[in-house]
Amino acid sequence: MRKTVILLCLTALTLSAAQAEVLLVENFEYTAGTPLTACGWTAMYGGTSATAITNGLEFDNYAGCGIGNGALINGIDNSYQPHKAFAKQTSGSVYVAFMLQPYIVTKQSYFFSLRDAISINNFNFVGRIYLNEQYQIGLSFYKSSDAAPVFGTQVLDAETVYLVVLKYTMIDGDKNDRIDLYLLDAYTANEPTTPLLSITNTTSCTDIYPENIVLRSDDADDWIVVDGIRVATTWSEAVAAGTCPANGTAHPTTDHVEYYTTPQALHLQLTADETICLFDTTGKCVYRETLPAGTHDIDLGKGFYVLKTSARTHKIVIS
Repeated sequence: MRKTVILLCLTALTLSAAQAEVLLVENFEYTAGTPLTACGWTAMYGGTSATAITNGLEFDNYAGCGIGNGALINGIDNSYQPHKAFAKQTSGSVYVAFMLQPYIVTKQSYFFSLRDAISINNFNFVGRIYLNEQYQIGLSFYKSSDAAPVFGTQVLDAETVYLVVLKYTMIDGDKNDRIDLYLLDAYTANEPTTPLLSITNTTSCTDIYPENIVLRSDDADDWIVVDGIRVATTWSEAVAAGTCPANGTAHPTTDHVEYYTTPQALHLQLTADETICLFDTTGKCVYRETLPAGTHDIDLGKGFYVLKTSARTHKIVIS
């Protein structure tokens, strides 16, 4: 009997491990200032996305913390929303986890969704995640003309990094799939029993087989950063544990400047003399100095800044 029980337990563990699968990991390990469509993401009709690479985010104990850079959503993409594919899923659940900092939100719109077929002529955007001017996060299954997005009551702090988890559950039958949204301000290895928002499909849109993630830039005045995207078939794989770098991570640029951020500070690594200018979101110059080659630390308050060098302009986040 004991051998039978052990064998059954081992079989269950093997099946559980086989069913858990990481489908996509995106830590934005690309050059700062580069459009997302030059980094392995695809825009419809061959367009170039307004979403570009900025410095990344940190969320304690999450696997994506402090790795590479992040994606800055600020601009107008129209029909050129960048998407990235993963293996099509036809059953079970798909979990998508990512870090989010909603620094400036100027109008209600969705900034993230799932998508089905990669064809430019036949697809649906579902599981749409919204932010509104009150800094509340929202969710709709499909477009708002079918069903207006539902928003949580919590007001997000513009200077806080959150972990967002979108869950898409495929249920046998048509127009009955479910989406759930979780918003975390502290890491948890276990799926909460109650999501922040939950919607079952009752729209004109048919259920989908998810195979893409989509970022959507809808306003030039928005400053929304997304980082550390993990797509998996279980919570434990999507919301995997990790350790944040102790001293920050350098973010390479296309010139001779590298930088990384720590709380309320910008750290520069210069391979040549360089004039550094920093502007806040009002356009006010808050720092200007010609610095010699070497390492330099600049104390700053929390917020978004424009870092301008002789060759490039970079949008950065100080947390």
